[in-house]
Amino acid sequence: MKLRFYFQAFFIVNLDSQIELGKTLFFDPRLSSNNKISCSSCHNPNKGWSDGRPTAIGYDNKVLQRKTPSIAYLDNKNIFFWDGRATSLEEQALIPITAPDEMNQDLDLLIEKLENVPGYVSMFSSVYPREGITSKTIAQSLASFERSLNLRDSPFDRWNSGQVNAISESAKKGYSVMSTLKANCLFCHKGNDFTDQRLWDVGVNGNDSGRDGLYAFKTPSLRDVALRAPYSHNGRLLDLDDVVRFYMRGGDIHRSTQASPQRAQINLTDEEVFQVVEFLKTLTTDNSRFQKPKLP
Repeated sequence: MKLRFYFQAFFIVNLDSQIELGKTLFFDPRLSSNNKISCSSCHNPNKGWSDGRPTAIGYDNKVLQRKTPSIAYLDNKNIFFWDGRATSLEEQALIPITAPDEMNQDLDLLIEKLENVPGYVSMFSSVYPREGITSKTIAQSLASFERSLNLRDSPFDRWNSGQVNAISESAKKGYSVMSTLKANCLFCHKGNDFTDQRLWDVGVNGNDSGRDGLYAFKTPSLRDVALRAPYSHNGRLLDLDDVVRFYMRGGDIHRSTQASPQRAQINLTDEEVFQVVEFLKTLTTDNSRFQKPKLP
């Protein structure tokens, strides 16, 4: 294995070891106060790093207000959560751990808990020899693991790199529909990861007013989108066909705040809807090779 290193506070950190530590923490339910909820409880690699539920299930089985967002392909992003309230992965990593309705964990108690696990003491000492187990090193490790979830090896990627038969003719036509003013999906779902990292009010029905009461939520990446049904920040849209037809009618609620440019109705035939859905399926990366860590 090719080792990767970087300098931090005048000493060398082995990035691969940091990622492995973050991966171990990510799958460990001891990060929650009741030792039952891990980060992976909501972020399942087989469900596009979401959970397949309309909205997340939190501490003490509480049904939460928003759908679990994917934590893949965040390596080059600068806003996080549906409302964009975190601006770094390190900041994002600790918020669900300490949130009373999510993992309900006090960070001081978590550090004490991990310090009583010899395997973690050894891992943190190896990765962070001058710091050990702190809220900062926990956040750094989790963030490094999440940044590593960037395979970008879907059928679309292979087609985009020149393998002409990597996706179907219907999917190619779907990409054309999305790319042109016919649907203009790529106005917001732009770039290599199909997101502009902006907050928009697209007209989803519901009482969640988002950050600052604008009813605006972050444009999600379309990568692995076929694995993440149901859709929207509150899980109101059942499948990809439902999503496309939602945009065809210009959304369901019409407000004047932070309105998406896609709020105008678009006219697609049933065949074009099928083609767009077929293209969206090509953005799925095979995560079957992903192996969960052995916990200390």
